[in-house]
Amino acid sequence: MEVKRDILWRVYLCFLGILLLSVLILGRVFYIQQFQGSHWKSMSDSLHQRIASIDAERGTIYSEDGQMLSTSLPTFDIYMDFGADGLREKKGKRFKENLDSFAYHLSAFFKDKSKTAYRNELKQAYSEKKRYYLLKKKIVI
Repeated sequence: MEVKRDILWRVYLCFLGILLLSVLILGRVFYIQQFQGSHWKSMSDSLHQRIASIDAERGTIYSEDGQMLSTSLPTFDIYMDFGADGLREKKGKRFKENLDSFAYHLSAFFKDKSKTAYRNELKQAYSEKKRYYLLKKKIVI
């Protein structure tokens, strides 16, 4: 009987030790998740390497003797938003003050229309509150 009681006491002691250890581990996990979670998430994000594919830029092709056969030039479309807050505040004061200068610089840069033509087009688009007004298509830089 004494041996059985001794074995049961040891089993209960081991059970209590394992139970205490698991409660400590679960408590630590809860603490880390709830109170230090944001720190460890930011640490993980800073150590994580993102793999992103980058499309190869097409370049110039030369012939065997060094003459250019083909080249790739990036093109852009330039739009303007006449509904933007910066142009609309104070009843369009900023737009009206800078309209002539803007039209002049557009005509000088693109060399396709006069300052007056740009001024009239910009005024028309502003009065219609166009959100995607096309200034120029297929600009090569």
